This record gives sequence, structure tokens and C-alpha cells, in this order.
Amino acid sequence: MFVTRLPSVLLGSLLLIASLTEPSTSAETQDLSERKRALEVYVEQLDEMLEKQAQELIEISSSEEAGKIQAEEENWKRERDLDCSQKGSSETARIRELECRADFAEIHFEHREIQIDRIRGRFRRLDPYVLKPPESISELPGAYYRGDGLGYNISLDLNQDQSYLAIWSGCLGEYGRSAGTWSLEQGVVRLSPIEESDSMKKQFNELHVGYQNGALFLFPSPNNDSFKEYGPSRSSVFSHRDRRSAD
Repeated sequence: MFVTRLPSVLLGSLLLIASLTEPSTSAETQDLSERKRALEVYVEQLDEMLEKQAQELIEISSSEEAGKIQAEEENWKRERDLDCSQKGSSETARIRELECRADFAEIHFEHREIQIDRIRGRFRRLDPYVLKPPESISELPGAYYRGDGLGYNISLDLNQDQSYLAIWSGCLGEYGRSAGTWSLEQGVVRLSPIEESDSMKKQFNELHVGYQNGALFLFPSPNNDSFKEYGPSRSSVFSHRDRRSAD
């Protein structure tokens, strides 16, 4: 959980359930119950966000498209719930169903977000950009952000002393962190972790540099198909945090 999302980025998992087995002790039973409840809350939040998103899309679309969008939303949710239904009533089956529903919801959210962004013309992915090394290492230190506002939000601090801290957070809290040192080698930012935890283990170890409208951004790979198609977006690149509101 979760699958790769449009338009951009290789996403891992919230890793709430690394492996699921039928509980054999009361402690394991309680652990599964807590995870199930956390997923139920998360799916509820996703569905609420999707409803608001659909309403926004309807408001900015033509009257002819509005009815089509409403029908698509109803069909999508019905098909998702059918596809994700599990046999049995165990805690494990319920968790798998919730994970599946969350996966579908996040993919659908990103798809709708792209539609809204294109209509409003507000995302950086619509602007031209260039990929090139920085003129000086002094351009790099700063506070960066990359994420979708849901389960994938990574803050990255590149410090002046060439230490770094990256934290992945989402609706359920913190999913992992990575800390170590960074350097600029042949135009590429190299990250050398000293400590890594949970979802941030082996998340990335190098970042390429690009510029758009004069602003520097960092991204894991120029060969990613989604990046090639859509270019920079808030969920595909690290941009300075004070620029997020403009994304």
C-alpha cells in the first residue's frame, strides 16, 4: 500500500501492515484492531476529500460536463467497493479491504487533481523547466517539501553544514525519517544516510537539480516516465517550502 500515483512519483507504502497473519495472542488481536481502526479513519478522510474535490470540479466545469462528472463519481465509488470486497469477516480481511479502498482513493484523487489543475492553470507542471547543475553549492541549503497532501508528504532540510534530515508524514502521523550528510558531486546531490527508519529506508540517495521560473527544485530521477510526461509538480519534486502555496 499504496501503488504508484499519477502524475508523478514512485510511492511506497504507509507500511501499516508489513505482513498479515491470523492473530494468535490477545496482543496481536489488539494490534490488528488498532490498525483496522486507523485505516477506517484514513479511508473516511480520503472519501471526504474526494467529495469536496468532485464538487470543486463540478463548479469549474461546464454544465454539460457537471452531470457526467457526478455520474462518474458515483460509478467509481461503487466499482471500487465491489473490487475491494473480501471474503470472510476477520480483522485481516477487513484490513486488506481498507488498504485496497485507500489505494483506489489515492489514485482517483491524483487523477482528479490533475484535471482541476489543468482547468485552473495553476500548477508548475504547465511551465517550461530546465535540468542543469547549480552554479554553486551555496544554492542548495534550505527547507524543501514534496508531497500530495495525503499520505505522502516529505520535508527535506539541507543544512549549511551539509547535514540533512528528511521526514515522511501523512494523515496517520510520521512514517519514517532519514538523517545524514549531503554533498554535491558532478552536479548531483548525494545523500549519505547515517540513520533511517521505517518507510524512509532506502527511499532515495541522490537528487538531480532543475530550474523553473528561476526557482531551483530537486527530484530523484529525470528518467521517470511520469516526470517526463508531466514535468515538475508538488508531488514529483522537492521545492522550497515557501513556494508550496504557488504550486
